[in-house]
Amino acid sequence: MNARNNYPAWLTGTTSNDDVQAHIDHGWSLVPIPPSTKGPAHKGWNERRAALKAAADLPPGWGIGLAHAYSGTCALDIDDMEAAKPMLAERGIDLQALLDAPDAVQIVSGREGRAKLLYRLPEPLATRQIKKNGKGAYELRCATSDGLTVHDCAPPSVHPQTGLPYRWAGRGHWSRLPVIPQALLDLWRSMLATESAITSTASTDATWTEITGALKHINPDCSRQDWIKVGMALHSHGTQVGQIDHAFTVWDNWSRNSESKYPGERQITQQWASFREDKATAVTMGSVFKLAGEAGWTRPQVDASGLFSPTGGQDLPQAQHPLARFVDCAGPVMPPRWVIPGFIAHGVVVVSGAPGVGKTTAMLPLAMTAAGLHGDDALIPREWRHVVYVSEDVEQAKRILAGIAGHGVLNIAYEAVRERIHIVEAVRLAPSYVATVGKTYREEFTRMVAGVAVLPLVVIDTKSAVLALESENDNSEASAMMAALKQGFDGLPVWLIGHLAKQNLGRNDVLNLSSRGAGAIEGDANQTMFLVREGDNRFLVLGKTRFEPQWPELAITSHTATITAKDEFGKLEAVTLRWGIARPGQKSRKEAAEQAAALAREREEATLRQDILKAVESAWQAGDPLNRARLREKIPRNNSVVGTAIENLLAERWLHEVEVPAKERTGPSRARFLVGFSPEEHEVIVRSGELPDYKLVIPPRWKKSMTPIIPAPPVPNPPVP
Repeated sequence: MNARNNYPAWLTGTTSNDDVQAHIDHGWSLVPIPPSTKGPAHKGWNERRAALKAAADLPPGWGIGLAHAYSGTCALDIDDMEAAKPMLAERGIDLQALLDAPDAVQIVSGREGRAKLLYRLPEPLATRQIKKNGKGAYELRCATSDGLTVHDCAPPSVHPQTGLPYRWAGRGHWSRLPVIPQALLDLWRSMLATESAITSTASTDATWTEITGALKHINPDCSRQDWIKVGMALHSHGTQVGQIDHAFTVWDNWSRNSESKYPGERQITQQWASFREDKATAVTMGSVFKLAGEAGWTRPQVDASGLFSPTGGQDLPQAQHPLARFVDCAGPVMPPRWVIPGFIAHGVVVVSGAPGVGKTTAMLPLAMTAAGLHGDDALIPREWRHVVYVSEDVEQAKRILAGIAGHGVLNIAYEAVRERIHIVEAVRLAPSYVATVGKTYREEFTRMVAGVAVLPLVVIDTKSAVLALESENDNSEASAMMAALKQGFDGLPVWLIGHLAKQNLGRNDVLNLSSRGAGAIEGDANQTMFLVREGDNRFLVLGKTRFEPQWPELAITSHTATITAKDEFGKLEAVTLRWGIARPGQKSRKEAAEQAAALAREREEATLRQDILKAVESAWQAGDPLNRARLREKIPRNNSVVGTAIENLLAERWLHEVEVPAKERTGPSRARFLVGFSPEEHEVIVRSGELPDYKLVIPPRWKKSMTPIIPAPPVPNPPVP
């Protein structure tokens, strides 16, 4: 290849938005690529209508992908230059000559030994046109096996691994792509024909004998993409022939032959459950046979005897009974799958509390912790998950979210709350029907992190508002309900919130606590918890678990904030937001009691101060303000405590004592009176030191009535005799 410094400047630099617009004007179909990725972010990207209409539509910092199927283009993607050269040479193709051609157009990303040559197609080709050579050295790219568009990143995208921009290279120009050489086109068509021969009959006529024979040629230490592809194909085939359990056994047994990548029974089961039956035809056994064919497998011919029929007598599958799948008891030990680390595991968790104990104010914030939005450091999960919260009081849920996001000290953005928390209004339905929505939640909100499915958490608040039972005390009904939640929800973690059977029990009575309803509710649960109140404190106490918890209980600390909001008539109203934050207990019970007493004293003091200010303001408004003695009479509390509170308010300038001049006093008890200030007035006083004049005016009732002195008329002189 030519030295880079021999290329013109436009070839070695990244493109601008003007160039992106030029690509669009040229007729290319472009897909937006988010930063630090190589793939489109939105659904429907592979449809022509989803293409960029103008460069201005490209978000700042995003890259572009060239959609081949709608642009009339294709690419020879070379992943291993040294391996690709001899492979292509065997087919009469000189790779170096292609790279050095005077009209060659390349995209390079800074990765050694890799390149991509772009061509235009002389005519549309059939689908199934993304083909690898078998060892991954090169790839011919146009469209996937199901006709969807394949894209190739183009400048100004940035490669997520190298951090370097994709650049144009070669001697040609992107606006004048060369037609694909005939030798490459012939290679493409020959590969299509070869694959067609392998996969043409790979549907329900595939037999378990030939399937297992093909799998013997596929290394289970393959890429995760191919491992998933095999699983999906087996799931599809098992669904079509009605032998889904056997299909799972075949996939599991093949996976166990891996020397280093066997993911374990749990992950295999989870992955299998994620395959969708409604996509049964998306990946067929043809994909498995293709992988096996590339590894040297040849499919046996089907004869007229029906030997390869799925019901043929010689090929009846030896399906393994579900209860005959033995686990390696000496295998590696795995920790529980945590929703809240050390405290709540996967599965159906039953949470019970007395009416009015604050179940929603405690459990919705804890669900936000599962979503990674806040929480004690010890409770924050390694990876956040989406939360679907089914609430019987949607407005209460919104107030809790508003309090935490808008008025807490956690600096949570509303955008993050909207992204991760999904509120649903409760509707009372049959449990079996409720459970069918689990498939929707899984498909919509599952996150894939490092190949692991992080499933959404579903919170049902409350049981009686969502799950319709004829009798909640009927064990058979309750057991069917729990089975629907555990199986119908497709393995999603579920929190089921309900009421306690007995009231007025504290955390010391955890052995006597139980949920209201049939015993099967708790018996079939994976875990139980109880929200209890002790004095002014609340605790989330663990009951039944299948693991050793890090803490037996969490303490719930209440928080409030007051905002102004409009009611349904558009009138402003003060609204109190209340929520509870769960934290592991850090104090002894004695310390907790002392802290609770201190908090109670603080609340009592705050209430007393408000009562004093209200009494002072009310009397002043009535034109007959209070002095200290009369104020203490108005407040039915300890005289000394009230006196101390008055002194504190005076010192903090929330109160002021106005002195009545001696000559105006109506008596010794009216020498001084108290006035109070609003928050706005107090702020001005603290800032400027000036008191509002109208608060210093002495009311008429506190002043002597000043009678004017009228001089006596002059006495006339007596007449002179």
